Amino acid sequence: MKLFGKEFTFNGFDVFHKGNKPTKTDVGLGNVDNVKQYSASNKPTPADIGAEPAFAKNNAFNKNFGTAAGTVCQGNDARLSDARTPKAHTHDDRYYTEAEVDAKITGASANTVTIGTATPSNPKKNDIWI
Repeated sequence: MKLFGKEFTFNGFDVFHKGNKPTKTDVGLGNVDNVKQYSASNKPTPADIGAEPAFAKNNAFNKNFGTAAGTVCQGNDARLSDARTPKAHTHDDRYYTEAEVDAKITGASANTVTIGTATPSNPKKNDIWI
């Protein structure tokens, strides 16, 4: 609709009508292409939207919870917090046993060994603070 030979505006805004339809840019869709239209009966596939393919049930990422072979335990599984005695094992030379640490501490001759949470009052070089 034209008024005095010009498209009608109101407060500086174009008034759109049957004879003056807005463009994509007019409504903020200037960068949208109309390559593919989707509807309830024509839904996009995962590939259309860049999604990863679906994975099969019960593969490495999707296991059933349980205690049998081929299942995984949940966070509330009693096996995660029961008091189990460690199995007998050995450590290589990268680890110290409790006895080896005790021997190193008590073998620190002429040094002070402090065990506690308070800072030593008069620490000297080579003193040990635990």
